Amino acid sequence: MVFFDLERSAGNLESESIQIGYTNGEKSESWFIQPKGKISEQSSKYSNKFGKLVSSTGVPLKCSSLFEAAESFVKFLKVKKDECGEEDLSLVFYGGDDDICLLNNFAVVKMDQVLVENVTSFINFQDVIKDDDQFNKGSISLTKVQPNKMNISQQILGV
Repeated sequence: MVFFDLERSAGNLESESIQIGYTNGEKSESWFIQPKGKISEQSSKYSNKFGKLVSSTGVPLKCSSLFEAAESFVKFLKVKKDECGEEDLSLVFYGGDDDICLLNNFAVVKMDQVLVENVTSFINFQDVIKDDDQFNKGSISLTKVQPNKMNISQQILGV
């Protein structure tokens, strides 16, 4: 299994990815991607009025092309499959439509075919736990902190 998360330049499924992060539990990578279009201020806390990816202190982030990020992600998946001898490799994401957006973005740089050749399924973790009474006691957010509701991370870790 490999877990991934995307940040988009806007809310719709055709929007450009501006960050992709992934991990297999032992190794993690994260890529900032400079989009060709503008970044919606609502979609990214890293955006400024010029549409550049910057840190919270305003320093420009090192960005790569979508192709470079996609190529690195596919290499990561291939290594994971080879090291583990796994025939079935699932990509796990949390809520939303990151699977569709990932495939749409990879299609733009002609990496969609090689992605699906290395992945057997996409799993939305939020769908897996939504009917589990153990996790239906608080917020479905992974990170949002609320005074009277534990988020999923807090529920899993028992914090």
